[in-house]
Amino acid sequence: AQWLPVEKRWCTSSLRRRPCAGHKDMTPASKKAKTVAGASVALFGEAAGAAVQLVTLRLGQMTAKVSTYGATITSVVVPDCRGQPTETTLGFDTHEAYEKCPYYFGATIGRFANRIGQGSFFSIGGTRVQLPQPNDRGNTLHGGMRGWDKAVWTLKHTSATACTLAHSSPDGDAGFPGAVEATVTFSLEWGGRLVITYGASVSAATVLSLTNHAYFNLGATDGGERSDVLDHELMVCAERYLPTDANCLPTGEVKEVSGPMDLRKPVPIHRGVGLADGGGGFDHNYCLSEEAERDASGLLRAAWLRSPRTGIELNVFTTEPGIQVCSADFLEGVDKGRTGLGYGSRAGLCLETQKWPDCVNHPDWPSAEMRPGSPMKSTTIYAFSASVSSTEHGC
Repeated sequence: AQWLPVEKRWCTSSLRRRPCAGHKDMTPASKKAKTVAGASVALFGEAAGAAVQLVTLRLGQMTAKVSTYGATITSVVVPDCRGQPTETTLGFDTHEAYEKCPYYFGATIGRFANRIGQGSFFSIGGTRVQLPQPNDRGNTLHGGMRGWDKAVWTLKHTSATACTLAHSSPDGDAGFPGAVEATVTFSLEWGGRLVITYGASVSAATVLSLTNHAYFNLGATDGGERSDVLDHELMVCAERYLPTDANCLPTGEVKEVSGPMDLRKPVPIHRGVGLADGGGGFDHNYCLSEEAERDASGLLRAAWLRSPRTGIELNVFTTEPGIQVCSADFLEGVDKGRTGLGYGSRAGLCLETQKWPDCVNHPDWPSAEMRPGSPMKSTTIYAFSASVSSTEHGC
């Protein structure tokens, strides 16, 4: 159901329609906030001597907040099926909490999302690249020890509904060849859509894979009845996935989905997460099908998620060939969220659109190569809606 003005807005179900209750925006105004071209921009903190800004975007009843530290989504609030404003992502109230947390909450990931085996690969010219300081059990994860999630991005443009951030990564940054000029634009569109558009150009042949690491919980976690996503229904539009070894690195096999790994029809997360391949919950790349449903702009439908408590649904569309489904089993309750709630195991679900992990070491997989003169553009859409009960879904 797309969100219209209150007097015209409806929640939908397969059986009936009813008007939703009105909604009053309860977001407190920051004393430091100022309006820049229609957007609210506030000082959020400081990192490495640079000011960190927090941008608030609004469209109708949808609100999103983006920090310039790591080009991080700190909040996405949408109405539930009763019209109540509901937080849909895990996050923190302070910049300091984001700096201390090692789990990439809401961050833009670069230069390379997910893992590169042993931090090593052959460059386009045939020279082996060895990345320094592997940061995940001998592998390089999310760009290494100082990935783009730890950079303060430059706020280049703002409006009431969109902002663009930019980052310059020099040649040799984190061991990767070539300089990169990157941008990411977050924009709100009618129909409950949060659109993320990545752009990049390079000075020399290199590899690049960008994603966003938001943890979604559509069930009103902050103050809700429960703190995990086990009751959420999940669907992934993929017939194949990448099995992993004990260190979460793809083995090289591309396997047909079956049993708990088959998510082509909606299934409650609690039903399959404990039986997922590898035994550590979901943390796998699903290989998206070119035959999957597409949106009006031609993007592939990648996944669907729904909370039965709030009726909030999330559809994911992307230009990317893969999506990492991660049930966040590793969270231990140490990092406390917006109301002091500790985020424990399976408190959120990551749906990270991406190039296939370790594709730089598998020439027959979709490529992450980039060359000078051929700019990269990638788009992912998180489309929110709300319904009283689930309708038929399937890939």
